[in-house]
Amino acid sequence: MRTFTEVVVLLTLLGTYIGISLLVYKRKRTNPFFYSIYFYLATSVILICLVIFWLQLRFGLTDKQVGGLLISVVAFFLLIYGLLKTKQKDR
Repeated sequence: MRTFTEVVVLLTLLGTYIGISLLVYKRKRTNPFFYSIYFYLATSVILICLVIFWLQLRFGLTDKQVGGLLISVVAFFLLIYGLLKTKQKDR
């Protein structure tokens, strides 16, 4: 059952990455600078989540610890995204 959960989470992360990439690519023409920032932001989130899952497998972290790490990572990058979006609206 645990393997099934990990596969579902990894597929969800991959789907999220593809979705963010497509949405950002559609807006590439309006502001190329923010396109690159959003793309790298999405890539960083996915890679960090994958590293967290690797750490779980390697060091045997509990599901609560992994959940806390994932929530922290997503919250941090949502904060950065919000700050960038606010900066873009101010221009």
